[in-house]
Amino acid sequence: MSYFALLAALVLVLLGFYLWKLARKRHWVWKALAGFGCASLGVSSVGLVLAFLFLHLMCGQYVSSEVLSPAGGVVARITEFDCGAMDGFHSFVELRSNQRKLTASGLRKRLFFSEVFAAEQAPTLIGLTWTGEHELLIQYLRLDPQQLTSFHCEASWQGIRINCQAVDTAAMTLPIRPDPNRWLW
Repeated sequence: MSYFALLAALVLVLLGFYLWKLARKRHWVWKALAGFGCASLGVSSVGLVLAFLFLHLMCGQYVSSEVLSPAGGVVARITEFDCGAMDGFHSFVELRSNQRKLTASGLRKRLFFSEVFAAEQAPTLIGLTWTGEHELLIQYLRLDPQQLTSFHCEASWQGIRINCQAVDTAAMTLPIRPDPNRWLW
């Protein structure tokens, strides 16, 4: 969930006020329907704000350094979403194109990452290696299948072949993780 949740909550509140203003001088049936609609919009708005606050204030997002493909056309990174000691690890491998694309306002880089691998493992147990310009090797620690409640590995992404390989040792290490990116601090 992103900052668009706050924008959506604001839009819902404004829509509720407009609906109420539109129906306030109408027949009582329209007032009742508008009141029900406003209440529904208000509850939805509060839900969006609470979901945003719980996900962004209580959880941290740790992003490892980006790994460029040999020719620099694609960027890979490992991201961990950490919600504290009572929650397990949520690690992801994400890819994005590093190529600039021509838009109406000029050349721009693509900013959004696509998730190609997800596992409930510590990010230090996941390794990334580019074996070619169009081939990425993702190594992860082999765990008992009952421990992996959430595991996902894409076979390819925009012409990039992705090999997910389970290894028996935890010899892979990543750079020190930065401080978590949180909303208020």
